[in-house]
Amino acid sequence: MQRSLDIRCRRCPLVGADEEAMLWILGAIPAGDRLAAHEVLSTWLATEGVMPAIDAAGRFMALLGAHGIELRYPPLLWPPVPASDGIGYCRTYH
Repeated sequence: MQRSLDIRCRRCPLVGADEEAMLWILGAIPAGDRLAAHEVLSTWLATEGVMPAIDAAGRFMALLGAHGIELRYPPLLWPPVPASDGIGYCRTYH
């Protein structure tokens, strides 16, 4: 890894930026957009790890597809995070 990823705990009501990017990658690969996956993964991984990660994500999505699970691509946009005013919720790192 080249940096820490924004991954939230399962109880968090929000999706981290890197979690959203992962969903984008997993949707892009079966849609044939390996370049989009490569762009994101190259910010996370060393160069030699990018293509193996894309191949592994492709195998993972093939397994999900075999069970009828698909991801929308391009994905829907997540609602914007409201400004933290002490009420409601804000971006939290777990």
